[in-house]
Amino acid sequence: MARQLRLIEPGIRLVRPVLRWSQRLCLVLGLGALGWWTFVTADASWTQASLERSLAGARRNTPLATQLSHTVSQTATETTLVGRIDIGRIGVSAMVVEGDDARALARAVGHIPGTALPGESGNVGLAGHRDTFFRALKNIRLGDDILVTTPRGSYRYSVVSSAVVGPDDTRVLDASRSSSITLVTCYPFHFIGSAPKRFIVHANIVRS
Repeated sequence: MARQLRLIEPGIRLVRPVLRWSQRLCLVLGLGALGWWTFVTADASWTQASLERSLAGARRNTPLATQLSHTVSQTATETTLVGRIDIGRIGVSAMVVEGDDARALARAVGHIPGTALPGESGNVGLAGHRDTFFRALKNIRLGDDILVTTPRGSYRYSVVSSAVVGPDDTRVLDASRSSSITLVTCYPFHFIGSAPKRFIVHANIVRS
C-alpha cells in the first residue's frame, strides 16, 4: 500500500498546478468577458442617448431636419441617425441608425441599406439583435402599432403578419408600392449561439 501511495503522489503533484492555472485562466477569461460586455453595453447606452438628443434637436429645427434627412439618404454611415422606433405595447423603444453591420447593430437598430426610408413609398427594412433591442418582438401581435419618428416626421404602421424564414430568404425585403416596414431579427429568441433562422414582422403604414 505504501508503494502504491508513493507511485500516485508524483501524479498528484502534477495535477494540482494544472488545476490552479486552469482556475486562474478561467477567472481571467471570465473577467475579460465581463469587461467586454460592460464596454459594449455602456457604448450602446451612450450612443442611444446621443442619438436621442440629436433627434430631439433635429425635430425642433426644421432646416436641420431637412438637411439631416438628405444626409441619411446620400452619405449614410454606421452612426447616421435615421430615427427612433417605438412599439408601445411590448416596450420596444430604440434609436435607428443607417447600416446593418455588426458595429451598427451593437449600438442601435439598423436601417438595412437599399430599402426605403421611413415615410417614403416602399418597404423599410430594420434589423435588430434578438437579445437586445428586438428582444420583445417575440411578444408581437397582429394589429400592434409601430411608431417610427424621424427628423422629417412621425410614421405609424400596423402589424399585419409575422413569420419565421431562412437567413437567405431576402424576399421579405422586396420593394413594395405602398409604404410598409419589415423588422428582422434572429430566431429562435432563446437559441444559444448563432441562430439558424430569422423572425420577420411586417406592417403597413396607417394613413391619418
